[in-house]
Formats: sequence, structure tokens, C-alpha cells
Amino acid sequence: MVKNNFFNIFGGMTQWLYQRFTAVYMLLYLFFMVITILNKSPINFHMWTNIFDSTYIQLATILFFLLMFFHSWIGMLHITSDYIKNKIIRIFLNQIFALMSIIQVIIICMLFMGNFR
Repeated sequence: MVKNNFFNIFGGMTQWLYQRFTAVYMLLYLFFMVITILNKSPINFHMWTNIFDSTYIQLATILFFLLMFFHSWIGMLHITSDYIKNKIIRIFLNQIFALMSIIQVIIICMLFMGNFR
């Protein structure tokens, strides 16, 4: 019996789909932000803070960074699996990168929620 790996959460096809979906979201977010900033030009500090005062923009930005780190983590998994053949070093580097990504997401969330001073 052939096992269907399409719905495996970390299978090759699923990772490829994660990469594409996160890339599409990041592209749409960047397009939206560029249009928003161009519509409010010339932009100053007050206008900039008004853009990010919206809860929707804050959540979209946090989601952007979360997906960006997830996107890059999948990319790093593939890079390390291609170029680092020692399994222990590869696992160690992947865990370090995942930990760094989690810390960066926490800091960004704290920045946007106003709890980081």
C-alpha cells in the first residue's frame, strides 16, 4: 500500500506549499504597505505612528514577521540538509536557528504590543 505523504505536516510537498503561501502573504503585505505609505506621503513620524496604531495593521505586521521567520526556517532546513552532512551539527544548527527565530518573533510582538522598552 502506498502511503500518502501529501498531508504530512513536515513532508516535502507540504513544506513547498508552506513556502509558497507564506511568500504570497508577504508579497501582498508589502504591496499593501507600499501603497499605504505612498498614499500618505510625505510621511513623517506622526503619520507613521498613525499607520501602525491600527490593530489590524499591527496584527498583519506580526503575522508578516511570524510567516517570514517560518518561511526562512524552512529554507534553512533545506540549506542545512543539502550542505551539512553531519547529522548532529545539522540538528544543532537547525535548533539554534529555530530558537533565534522564536526570540525574534517574541521581541517583535512585544514591540508592537508596547511592552518592550
